[in-house]
Amino acid sequence: MTPDLFEVVRDVRSLSALMLGGIGLIFLLSRAGKEQGPTAWLAGSLIGLGVAQAVSVTLSYSGDLLGPVQRLVASAAIVVPTSAALFIGLRAYFLPQSRSPGRLFLKIMVGGLALSLLILGATDGWPFAGGVTVSVMGAMAAVWLLHLWRQCRWWGPLVLSASMALIPAALLLSLFMGLSLDEYRQLSTYPVTFVCIELITLILIRDAQVLKQELAVRREAEKALRLLAESLEDEVHKRTESLQDVVAGLQSFAAMVSHDLRGPVRNVRGLAAMALEEFRQGDASGTENSLDLILREAQRGAAMVNDLLCLAQVENDKLQAGEIDMAQVMVETVQSLALQYPEAWARVEIGGMPKVVADAGLMRHVANNLIGNALKFGGDRDQLRVWVSARSDGQFWRFEIRDNGPGFDATLAHQLFKPFSRLGNTEEAGTGLGLTVVKRAVERQGGQAGASAELGSGSSFWWTLPVVSRTSGKVLEATA
Repeated sequence: MTPDLFEVVRDVRSLSALMLGGIGLIFLLSRAGKEQGPTAWLAGSLIGLGVAQAVSVTLSYSGDLLGPVQRLVASAAIVVPTSAALFIGLRAYFLPQSRSPGRLFLKIMVGGLALSLLILGATDGWPFAGGVTVSVMGAMAAVWLLHLWRQCRWWGPLVLSASMALIPAALLLSLFMGLSLDEYRQLSTYPVTFVCIELITLILIRDAQVLKQELAVRREAEKALRLLAESLEDEVHKRTESLQDVVAGLQSFAAMVSHDLRGPVRNVRGLAAMALEEFRQGDASGTENSLDLILREAQRGAAMVNDLLCLAQVENDKLQAGEIDMAQVMVETVQSLALQYPEAWARVEIGGMPKVVADAGLMRHVANNLIGNALKFGGDRDQLRVWVSARSDGQFWRFEIRDNGPGFDATLAHQLFKPFSRLGNTEEAGTGLGLTVVKRAVERQGGQAGASAELGSGSSFWWTLPVVSRTSGKVLEATA
């Protein structure tokens, strides 16, 4: 190795040229086959700075190959486009929404070359003219990075701006200490190299932060999807069980309907045959008795069909929710029942009732069925009393119809609301569908229904309605 070559290799600018060029090349190759974007500009600027350092070393050891002016022009021809590419890359990286990088690159190049020629003319061949050009561009870059920091609101451009200020500081320090041009060139290599390495470090930090955020968002999305899948699975399971219950209920309901309707039809047929035979035998009294029985069976069948139709309407008809006064509903119910039970007014006591938002027709049916049952199954008790009351229970109104009648076995209360259940006096007229209709009418409006009793001491039937209507969202207060 010749001494001149050894001096070139030992020059810090040679190491900087290799480092910057190598980092820029690796940075560029790492994005091969992908969308380049700001990467190409930044990698190109690093490679350009490496080439500028190599040119600077070559010119320093080339003797009189080029004069001072030619050296300045050659350096400017490399440094200006390199700096322009660096600005464009930073702008595209920190402000991805920015556009027209090619047009801005040309503007910076023209401005940089014009600045170089202006400084060359003003310094009239001063050896440090090239350093002044680089320092002015470094200072402008520092100011521009402050503006960029205010736009992107990330601390990276602020740190990079402070580092850019080291470039003009190196020139000022060299002039203050009286360093030679070669000594200044050695010194200026450090801030330029430091800025480039810091730039790559900041980009890696920023990418790591963005990746961390994206991973956090992805984990949250995966968690949400997992919870959604679990909830959907639970919902499907619940719906499946509900459908199975509905199917089982429909099968049981169909069997009960066919069984209970078969009774009146069979009885009517047998009684009709008996009445016909008695009529042929001239037995007027027997014929009349058979016809009375036929009428009762026909009425029982008609009542059963009517209750079945009522149940179907409760299940399928659209709710006609509106503001209703439950006190008025109870009074109208007792007035209607008084036609069948003349003692109704003496036995039924109505307490304070609220106004609610519900289907008036369904509420009348509920009240008529429960108060009517209390009067019907109260027997011949002279002391029979029926109390109708309501109270607020959190988010629901709780209505209760309580009597001091014969009651029933409390362990069988859960069977009362099943279709065709009759736990009371089976000799009393009824189809066993009334309480089923009550339960479904209340449930369709967001409430529940239930019963309690003590055998020989009376019974209590209750239902609830939401304070806030599911249909209208109204909230109504209790009336006096």
